[in-house]
Amino acid sequence: MSNQQQAQKQAQAPANRQQLLDVLAKVGVQFDHVRGDIKGRERVIKAALDRVRSTAQTDCMSGTTLPASHPLRQLATASSAEIKAQFDKWVNDVYEHERGTQFHDRFGDSLLVFVYGKVKAGKSSLGNYLAYGCSEPDDASVAAARPQPDFFLEADTGTCEAMTSQRMKAQRRFGVGITETTSSIQGFTLPGLTWIDSPGIHSMTEVNGDLSKKYAGFADLIVFLSNSGSPGRRSDLAEISGLLQQGKPIVVLLTASDYVDEDEDDEGNIIRQRVMKSSKDRADQVAHMEEELANIAPELRERLLDLRVHPVSVKYAEEDSQAERWSDSGMAAFAARIAGIAGEQGLALKRATPLRNLMRFCGKLDQSAAQFDAMLAALRTQLEEGRTEMRRAGDRIVTALRMDLAKKIERLADLHAMDDAGFAAACRKEVDASMKHHAETLFTQLGQSIEQSMAKAQAVMPIDPTLPGFGKYTEGRSYQSDTNEKRGAAGGGGILAVIGGLLGALAGPAGSVAGAGLGGWIGSKLGGYVGSQFDGEQEFDVDIGDNRQEVCLATRTQLIDRAERQIAQLCQQLDAACFGATDSWLQQCALALAALRHEVQSQRSAIGQELAASAYSHSPTSKELNHVAA
Repeated sequence: MSNQQQAQKQAQAPANRQQLLDVLAKVGVQFDHVRGDIKGRERVIKAALDRVRSTAQTDCMSGTTLPASHPLRQLATASSAEIKAQFDKWVNDVYEHERGTQFHDRFGDSLLVFVYGKVKAGKSSLGNYLAYGCSEPDDASVAAARPQPDFFLEADTGTCEAMTSQRMKAQRRFGVGITETTSSIQGFTLPGLTWIDSPGIHSMTEVNGDLSKKYAGFADLIVFLSNSGSPGRRSDLAEISGLLQQGKPIVVLLTASDYVDEDEDDEGNIIRQRVMKSSKDRADQVAHMEEELANIAPELRERLLDLRVHPVSVKYAEEDSQAERWSDSGMAAFAARIAGIAGEQGLALKRATPLRNLMRFCGKLDQSAAQFDAMLAALRTQLEEGRTEMRRAGDRIVTALRMDLAKKIERLADLHAMDDAGFAAACRKEVDASMKHHAETLFTQLGQSIEQSMAKAQAVMPIDPTLPGFGKYTEGRSYQSDTNEKRGAAGGGGILAVIGGLLGALAGPAGSVAGAGLGGWIGSKLGGYVGSQFDGEQEFDVDIGDNRQEVCLATRTQLIDRAERQIAQLCQQLDAACFGATDSWLQQCALALAALRHEVQSQRSAIGQELAASAYSHSPTSKELNHVAA
């Protein structure tokens, strides 16, 4: 910056408190026009978050028959509780973000200054001075102030005083005391300025410190107060370092940089006079604070160049309104800094603050989504283990059936030999009984009725082909005719001799002899003819057994194949009944969660680029942006 520019800035620096308020009022008119598209970004993220919420809060075990003791059911129950806790956290984060957004929007036409510091650092005194020109204003000072500050109560922990909005509006000032008197977020507005007084960090109540940290993120500018009686304390340095990482402009005030000097006049009277600490002492304290900050946060060295440490004394400034007193108190340098930030960086700040808050909100969502994703992965693993174990159980059932049916089918074949219908019915009945016996444990573990499931499975099974039937085996045999011809002749002669005798008897005594001779002759002739019919080789079929072994093998193969298909069908039914709803739930959750994470990451990237290109004098590094996101 040129000497001419520095001279112009010094000439424009407020010469007193009233001029500071005038500068802020003029700049505040421009703030109201800086709104940006933050609301649109928020709506997109919240819509994606709502989709995850509505999907994940449905019952992941809807319709399942798994008993309460099943590992998947137990994990799902635990996961549901974790889901609820996760969404409670998300809802709380959303609520906090919305509260901060509304809080910032409400004061969108002013520079939102948050006063941060420990107990008794002088926060309330400084706020009263800016509002009224005195650290502890009385009723007359409050009534006479122009313009009139509008005091408000934003949030209260209720740990110290019973402050209410009505009481704050009635008292119209900050309470100043020697103990922790502020347990609420309270402040005032003047044209172009919103001043927030906060509970002291590291105060006697932890909740007060937490409230301060929460609302500090909503501010455009942070004023950090540290008592000059002990500057550069480790705890102060750590707080300032954390605030610097948020990327916000910070002004550090070393308050109470004065002391009361006692002297005697010529008459021996004690004269007490408030004076500022020497220039050297103040410069040494500033140098010490800056050096300690550089040591505790070397990675923020660039940001530290933007930091200003101002020794100030409100008490010294308020005792006399002369310009020289204003300058010596350090309030002139502080006022110039605030006016400069409001004038040069104010418009960028009004946009950067909600962007940073949104980025921080996105960071929280991304971390929570990662935890939710890990929880879903654990449930998905358990689901696959349950499904795998069920498939293995099906394989074990098939193996057991193979061993059982081999002997049983052979026994049934012996029992129902040559009875195709009886054999087929008995085999099918045996297969169903064996399947029910071996699958009973699996179905009991999964809380299913095996009878109903088997009936459903059989209803959708294709019609089986007819089982193979029984049959006999025969073998052909050969016979030679010469032996048969002799036997035929002899036999024919004997038979016809009898016939001839019968003929002779019909003719009388003489006829019986003749008949016998005639019969013998005819018999011999006829026997020769009959014997001739057996002449040559003849074939005969002889029974040698049946096809029982082949029937057993083919029946066993066909029925076991049918059993395998039926078990596969049963496993599909079990999978759908026990694991289908959970699987569908996991898929829907994964899709909704992926959409949310994609949207969050896209917003973080876009916001980071916008902040880096911002007109704000400090462009945050990637490390700082990651801290903001976290």
